[in-house]
Amino acid sequence: MLAFAVLSALAASSLVRADCAGNSGTQAVWAQCGGMGWTGATTCVNGASFNDVLLDRYFSQITALYNVGLRNFAFLNVPPVDRSPLMLPQSGAATEKTVIADFNAKVKSRAAAFASSNSGAKTYVVDTNTLIGGLLDKPTANGFTDATTYGSQAGVMWCNNYHISPGVHDFVAKLVKTTLVGTGAP
Repeated sequence: MLAFAVLSALAASSLVRADCAGNSGTQAVWAQCGGMGWTGATTCVNGASFNDVLLDRYFSQITALYNVGLRNFAFLNVPPVDRSPLMLPQSGAATEKTVIADFNAKVKSRAAAFASSNSGAKTYVVDTNTLIGGLLDKPTANGFTDATTYGSQAGVMWCNNYHISPGVHDFVAKLVKTTLVGTGAP
């Protein structure tokens, strides 16, 4: 929930109020509950039943940003971390895939509803799930060693056993640009 606290602090700051009037930029957000769908030991509430609670909070923070002047929002959906080296051997990987699909469908729906109900708001959904799924399907064709190696060396898809590498982030950055080019988003 740190991301939400950061968004709250950002929205409350006078610097944001001064700099984000109208269409001066696009706010990209990539927030999710870490361990979404995780079935191991945890004190964190998770799963599809929690997605609505999480998204209620998520969009309350987007509303706070809208209220201080931001109008353009790019939502990056959740990548297929069910295919991460951490999750592949876990019995909960299938559950995590289902939870991610539910979350992503709801982000898309809520983003559209947000744009419809907030004057001047524009929303864009960046489909990192499909992009990264494609990279995982054909890692060597995309310059990666394989789909499961992780570490700090070049050519790996994962920087650790659950989080994507800087090389994958390069593909995500290109997807954000491709998604926004031609939309009129600042």
